[in-house]
Amino acid sequence: MLGMSRKKTFAWMFTLAFIGTGFGLAIVVLLWFVNGAVGTTNTLAAAQKSVTPKPVSPNLLSGIDIEMSYPGIFDQVSHVNNDSNALEQYNLGSNSDYRRAIGISVHPLPSNNLTEDSSYRFRMNSTDTYRETRSSIGKESVSLMTKIDRTEQSLFWLHKGKLLIVAVTSTNPKDDVTAIMATIQPTIRWRQ
Repeated sequence: MLGMSRKKTFAWMFTLAFIGTGFGLAIVVLLWFVNGAVGTTNTLAAAQKSVTPKPVSPNLLSGIDIEMSYPGIFDQVSHVNNDSNALEQYNLGSNSDYRRAIGISVHPLPSNNLTEDSSYRFRMNSTDTYRETRSSIGKESVSLMTKIDRTEQSLFWLHKGKLLIVAVTSTNPKDDVTAIMATIQPTIRWRQ
């Protein structure tokens, strides 16, 4: 370049800068297509989905202490820890209707006295809102508390110092919480 004129040197440098800029833009555009915002969002959504608890099979919840089948309209499963006294807790929801849900929890109840559970006692004392019926699973007795407006039915099952509560709720007038519970109840099993 020493023998080149100033104009040629400037033209040569401008050409190299133009070509370098072109290659740089091509790389940026290629990376944008490969790792663009949409790809990042999909990757983040996929990562979040991969850590969301899932049922063992489409309709079987298999927990530490209990397992049960449930209707396919409940397609969201989450393991929750809202109660520090609970041994395990799950919420089942529905993508097609946010108004329906199933709450499942297992609590220690060493006294084996159902009236010592505040959730049961609240329903038992709310006779203007809840009606109790007795049922059984296998050879063990369970209590079903049904809300008079039929938007909730809760099952209480004492077993070896533990209390299982399964609460089916729905504010959709087309849903029958007692029919949903009738589908679930015969499938519930203690794992020990």
